[in-house]
Amino acid sequence: MSDIVNQYTKREMDLVVEYLKKEIGLEDGGEVCHEKESKYVHTDVLISKASDGYLYFATFGMGAGEMNAPEKEFMRAEMILMSNEVDNDEKKLVIAEELISLSKYPFENNTWFGMGHTAYASKTFKEHFGYDAFLFIPLSFTEALEIDEKKINYYVLLPIYKEEREWLIENGEIDFLCEYIERYNDIVPLDEKREVIK
Repeated sequence: MSDIVNQYTKREMDLVVEYLKKEIGLEDGGEVCHEKESKYVHTDVLISKASDGYLYFATFGMGAGEMNAPEKEFMRAEMILMSNEVDNDEKKLVIAEELISLSKYPFENNTWFGMGHTAYASKTFKEHFGYDAFLFIPLSFTEALEIDEKKINYYVLLPIYKEEREWLIENGEIDFLCEYIERYNDIVPLDEKREVIK
């Protein structure tokens, strides 16, 4: 693995922001959690309200690097977590650091993240929010972000409990998502408690 740290150009950063405004109604005036020391990719986290009233935490830089995906169209990704208003800086930092840490995983392990994949949550994240892992689902099923010849796929991380991850492995992500949507109709924000699907 190369020691080069991949990062967006100013033009690419502007296009990322425009894409998020279009897809989720991202509002102006958010804040950015800056990564101090980078490895593989320089990942900041954009924290901002969107038109649906939720607070979005979006990685900003992961897509500058290519993951070891089986096809070129899946080599670049960014991630999003959504929450209600987070009223303390400690929780904001936990969420941002979780996303930054996850953004390194594919490069450290020569693998990739894509639709239906799962990733374990850190101990700190579990202690704060109670979830064991994340399920990757596309932000948009129709339109990824395309910059020149780079296709960047945005994934919403659906927090799941330990029992749900076990159920998901046995039954598959499609059945799990169908059950989830039937119960909740939409993604439940990170800080709202919900019943375990099992």
